Amino acid sequence: MSALSACAMGLFGLTAAPASAAVIYSNITTSDVSGGTANGTSGFAFCAPNCPTQDVGAAFTPTYSTTLTDAIVRVYNAGAGPTHADFNAFLFSSDPANSGAPGTELATLGTAITAPGDYRDAPLTIPGGATPLLAGVQYWLVLEPTNDNSAVSWEYGYTPTAPYSNNFANGGWSTPSNANSPQFQIDGTAPEPASLLLVGPALIGGFFIRRRRSA
Repeated sequence: MSALSACAMGLFGLTAAPASAAVIYSNITTSDVSGGTANGTSGFAFCAPNCPTQDVGAAFTPTYSTTLTDAIVRVYNAGAGPTHADFNAFLFSSDPANSGAPGTELATLGTAITAPGDYRDAPLTIPGGATPLLAGVQYWLVLEPTNDNSAVSWEYGYTPTAPYSNNFANGGWSTPSNANSPQFQIDGTAPEPASLLLVGPALIGGFFIRRRRSA
């Protein structure tokens, strides 16, 4: 095996290392927006078909390009029983023509997800589907009721606040606001900085070894 081939194989091993996990955004807490203990009375309720609010979105903006691994939300059953607490989760783009409110659906993250029965339950994790996210681009995590009997409440967040928007049955998405944010966390992956820094030196070293042996 040539030195250059060995170098290339070593380089492959370095660049193929698993990416590290990272928190892209989080305001998950045990407190509501007023700073008190989460009590199940403060949150965005979304239901269908007769609720004014039928979908709720929360915005986030990655600071670097990454891959969405999961989303975590603090939600609970606001209906009459377990069969009334199902919801769907989506990733949406932002619509510049509507003040940056949710625009186009980019990915389905989950369907018929059952919200916990009590507001004191642990936050719920939703797989991210390995969805790519670009640096500096605003995205929306959107939750909607699964069917006409669903009623779910998305607990208010405390800090940091993030833009939220409601999809009203009679008027579309509302202008984004930071007044009260739903509690959520976005997790993603990031490339290992060390492996990227070793790419250049490894290739250069292999080149000079090959030249010396050929001389």
